[in-house]
Amino acid sequence: MAACSQPPPLGPRSCSAQGFFDLPTRGQLDVLFVIDDSPGMAPVQPNLAASLPVFMNILANCGWEGTPDLRVGVVTGSGGGTLVDAPQSSDPVCQSARILDGRPFLETIGRGTVNNFAGSLADAFRCLALVGTSGSPFQAPLASARAALATPGFLRDQAYLALIWITNQDDCSRPPGTQPFASTFECAQQGILCNRQPPPSTPTGPLAGCVSNETSSDIVPVRSYIDFLAHLKPLPGHIFTSLVAAPAEPFAVTLDAQGKPELAQSCSPPGGQPAVRLKQLIGGFGNLGAYTTICQDSYATALGPICQCIAAGLTRPLCVGVGPLPQLPNGAVIDPTRVDCTVELTRGQTSLGTMLACSPTGQPSGVCWALIANSLCQSGVSALLCQNGFDPASVDKPCRDGPYELPDTVARIECATMCP
Repeated sequence: MAACSQPPPLGPRSCSAQGFFDLPTRGQLDVLFVIDDSPGMAPVQPNLAASLPVFMNILANCGWEGTPDLRVGVVTGSGGGTLVDAPQSSDPVCQSARILDGRPFLETIGRGTVNNFAGSLADAFRCLALVGTSGSPFQAPLASARAALATPGFLRDQAYLALIWITNQDDCSRPPGTQPFASTFECAQQGILCNRQPPPSTPTGPLAGCVSNETSSDIVPVRSYIDFLAHLKPLPGHIFTSLVAAPAEPFAVTLDAQGKPELAQSCSPPGGQPAVRLKQLIGGFGNLGAYTTICQDSYATALGPICQCIAAGLTRPLCVGVGPLPQLPNGAVIDPTRVDCTVELTRGQTSLGTMLACSPTGQPSGVCWALIANSLCQSGVSALLCQNGFDPASVDKPCRDGPYELPDTVARIECATMCP
């Protein structure tokens, strides 16, 4: 099950209101995959190997015109946070499908015309993402993600960011300087509360009301990771979180072959322990988070909705909070002489000047902006920034040469008044 964001309203619906809308240039997406490399992931490996290249092909082509400018990094869940920079697989394809410039991530820009890797994007990604099963049995995927995001040169200020966790156990991120847990059950006892109590060491369940223990000193609170990620981007709605893991319920305790307590699998096959903490993190992002179960025949199918969610975010309308309007059909162009709007382009602290309004009757060329009636926005109005020309008669592609794109550029839209 995956959920995608709805366009947020910007500014009050008032005739004299001001609304500011900063937006990064479309088409830049940084993606971080956090993949479980514990021995318990062995049953998942064949499915993962078959599904990941399919997903990358979907990601490169869903919801937008051409491949976006992509950066893709892979880190294991063992907690170190170092991006994988060389293939771990013995597949002969991986001898050539590898990174060429020494940076620890894949990059494809210019609609796929300039790449820092040899071979196809799907093959290069698969070769990095097959991380094996020799990592820590006690995974810390949240700590790994936080450390990996600090990799110099990986994140771009104006790019959207997508984080995708793939694991069959829950997060066991411990505070810095502490030793790993002795078992995943010890992690659960320290990190989970069910009905405000730690899971018992005797067989029981299913237990209800299981959540992260946010006051434990033995495990990093989920809220700290939510807060960190939520403030990683200067603008809201530019980060997506996705999880492929076992369901958080049912949550039950059983005994292993040695008679020691362990968490029961919450789904099968191939099986996985309840991802309570990880699901809580995804839930902290509301409609900007997506979850799907790891217990599926094909992860390509499972990852498809996640891709659609990311694409929906990158292509959602640019809703502008302006004053009340009479009822207009979707796609109707709002006469720019009826509004007091300016669109300023900036790069860093430098102003690049203002953009002219599109002619409401259309124009064959030129960079311009337009306001369009759009029922998907609470305000009823969305903005278009066109690269070269505007055709109001074309509902599917009103910007003749696509949306305006200029690397590392921000557009600020200010509509001071909009009266009937």
